[in-house]
Amino acid sequence: MTKALILTAVCSLPALAANIAVPAGGNLQSALNQAHAGDTVRLAAGASFVGHYRLAANAGPGVITIQSSAMGSLPSSGNRVSAANAGAMPKLISSDGGAALLVPSGANYYKIQGIEVAPASGVYAQDLVQVGTAAETSTGSLPHDIDFDRVYVHGDPSAGTKRGIALNGGSTTVENSYFSAFTSRSQDTQALCGWNGPGPYNILNNYLEAGTETVAFGGAPTAIQGVIPSDIIIRGNSFFKPLSWRGKYWVKNHIEFKNAQRVTIDGNTFENNWVGADQRGFAFVFQVRTEYGNVPWATVSNITISNNRITHSAAGADFGAVDDSSPDPGTSFGFTVSNNVWDDISSTWGGDGRLFQMTGGMKNMTFNRNTAFQTGYITVFDSGIASNINFTNNIFLVGGGVAGNSTAPGTATLNYWDKGGTFRNNILIGGSASSYPAGNFFPPNVNAVGFVDYANGDYRLSTSSPYAKAATDGGPIGETVQFD
Repeated sequence: MTKALILTAVCSLPALAANIAVPAGGNLQSALNQAHAGDTVRLAAGASFVGHYRLAANAGPGVITIQSSAMGSLPSSGNRVSAANAGAMPKLISSDGGAALLVPSGANYYKIQGIEVAPASGVYAQDLVQVGTAAETSTGSLPHDIDFDRVYVHGDPSAGTKRGIALNGGSTTVENSYFSAFTSRSQDTQALCGWNGPGPYNILNNYLEAGTETVAFGGAPTAIQGVIPSDIIIRGNSFFKPLSWRGKYWVKNHIEFKNAQRVTIDGNTFENNWVGADQRGFAFVFQVRTEYGNVPWATVSNITISNNRITHSAAGADFGAVDDSSPDPGTSFGFTVSNNVWDDISSTWGGDGRLFQMTGGMKNMTFNRNTAFQTGYITVFDSGIASNINFTNNIFLVGGGVAGNSTAPGTATLNYWDKGGTFRNNILIGGSASSYPAGNFFPPNVNAVGFVDYANGDYRLSTSSPYAKAATDGGPIGETVQFD
């Protein structure tokens, strides 16, 4: 082989992946600047790195991994960390409330593992992590293929913090992580929130707590024309608000969408939500907002809510078809709400314990196999005739029933407010057959339903239940998931 050929062959070999160690007191930004595709930057477990750190450009497709030096001491891949694992994590600390970690344009293909991110003691932070700056004006300039795995991101326990991660990039995953103490007495707070990125976003197997909106999409003007956070999966997470927050911090809901499409909310638990700010205490709020005409393309559409358990909340879910605060109304439609348990939706948490609320003329919605123990209305319709809202195979306490503005609960409301909709094969505990369409069931109390174990929260129907084969498909009415 000639010398020229040898040089060509050597130059064409792929660069070997490097392991870059950053000890306590080391220069983390320098290590981040020198990392290349395939490299791993290992931060000393327990060490604190105070500042605002910026990931370097990475064209990929090789991934740059930034991780704890003690990954072997953390839960294995696919398992969630908790605050108890903090000792095995290096810490990125914001001393002044600015972002401790920024993922800017060009910083693609990164995995961040086993890292704690927090403000300094007593500091109220804004965004602890920013994926994108929210100022990019094209989707092509957004960072993408970012994975946060087994990270611990939290506000200060006394001062609080506005937001954990601002999700304003493309293709971002947050998994197996722990987010806590995102609270304020005067500002909306979120564990995760995005508005200026197209997605997809995967939010998987995390513990998530925040005051006003635990997870939110939309809600701010966008720098990218036409952008809609899309293809979002929220699965296997634990949403929680500590009861010690009640009366102390602003609280609104667990999930709020003002601009989002093609979303799956599946297999999560949502616990504790009350009236604590300027809303009714709905666990979910789906209200399209065009931000006073700045986002005229806004939509909240094609949303699936399935196999979740929602407990201890002032209200269930609020659906709004249009933005009634703007001349540009936006759109909202296409919801499937199936196989969920809604337990203790009651005035204990403020409000009137209503389960669902629909305004502005909602359309194309399916509620199938939900089991709900709400003390107030099953559904309230107002300000706009709805169409094609279908209720099948659900179990509800009758409470205030299905009600509409100026119509009697039951059949009269359905006939007036839900054009072309269906209401059949539902169980309305304590209800009256004379008030509702034919083809529904009205046991006098919960004992007559035939739950597997009502006292211990197993709300599936037993095989001996009179409704075990009464659903539209010949199966049991109500939810069929065994929740832990």
